Amino acid sequence: MALRQLVLNSKDILALDGKLSLRHSVRMDYMDSKAQYEQEFIARAKAARLATGKKQWQVAELMGIQQAQYKHYEVGRVIPHHLIGRFCLICNVDPNWLLTGKGTKPLPPPHLVEPEQAPVPKAKRAKRRKAS
Repeated sequence: MALRQLVLNSKDILALDGKLSLRHSVRMDYMDSKAQYEQEFIARAKAARLATGKKQWQVAELMGIQQAQYKHYEVGRVIPHHLIGRFCLICNVDPNWLLTGKGTKPLPPPHLVEPEQAPVPKAKRAKRRKAS
């Protein structure tokens, strides 16, 4: 019984890498900040794609993955590290901004306005003469 209590008391010390236990859940704070980081990362990835004007399937095709897989990266999963560079090139976004939120935000693509064309004058019809 004494050994069991000793193990239980020392578990939290070992979990803090040998530092003294603060007797509160440090792990929960870490999980909250990790979840918040992931949500912010996912929001930045979606904003980067939207700024390019591309659809999900277009980005997925350029990344060489399935559209359904890419959809998960905008809904609940972080883009894997081996795809981040490719994503940044496709969306023309700064990797530092994507990872940290600091730096240059992606700008929406310029909206090209078609130049107004002068109205084409209608061709004049020749009047028909009545046959007598």
